[in-house]
Amino acid sequence: IAELCRLAGDGLYLYAGDDADAFGVLALGGQGVISVAANVVPAAMHELAARFRGGEIAESRAMQLSLLPLIRALFCEVNPIPVKAAMHMMGMCSDVIRLPLVKMTAANREKLRAEMVKFGVLAE
Repeated sequence: IAELCRLAGDGLYLYAGDDADAFGVLALGGQGVISVAANVVPAAMHELAARFRGGEIAESRAMQLSLLPLIRALFCEVNPIPVKAAMHMMGMCSDVIRLPLVKMTAANREKLRAEMVKFGVLAE
């Protein structure tokens, strides 16, 4: 990312392609993130970027770090399996997955659910 920013200068808008890199890409001059986590925690992902752009760098960094366990859970299996499971738990969509993808394993689903509860997305 740093090399792309160096080579592109101001001539290219760069976006993080991974939620875990959002803060770092912003710090290198990127414009934002193409976010999977924003499907589950849209306000938090928006606030992370808005705080950075507003000069609240420490607060943006703290948000990125607090989101990491949830982000890890959202990527514990092949995308989009976990985010679809998360959105199903939130009542936003069905849990139907088309082949060649399969439903999330029970163990990973429980890890994801636990992180969603910790982040306040789901009630216990």
